[in-house]
Amino acid sequence: MIFKKRGILIKSLRKKELKELLIKCWLTHDAMWFYHCLMECGIEKTNKINKAAIKSLAGIEIKRIQNEFGIGKINSFKELQNLIDKAFEVLKGDFMEIIYSFPSKNHFHCEMHNCFAYNRIKRFGRHR
Repeated sequence: MIFKKRGILIKSLRKKELKELLIKCWLTHDAMWFYHCLMECGIEKTNKINKAAIKSLAGIEIKRIQNEFGIGKINSFKELQNLIDKAFEVLKGDFMEIIYSFPSKNHFHCEMHNCFAYNRIKRFGRHR
């Protein structure tokens, strides 16, 4: 019976609410992975592992987004802008304070004003 109730709950969530929930869960996982790696390996090794994970993940994620939106090979900056817009549409939550723009031809600018994952790690550290 509990599974049926959970199914009803998930169906009652709008796409936007579900997206925000999944992104928060993903970022919490990421923050906890980073924190525990930090406690086990130290900052130097953690940063090295994290950068390697991001490098291997980025190509997979962007291909998924390209496939989902039917975006083929990128041949121009305008096509790259479209891909970046679609990627942020999927991967950025409304709660994330990330601002990006294309200030001039062939230029991309991105700022993160408040890091959700970093703030969670800081809070977690105080409760130890």
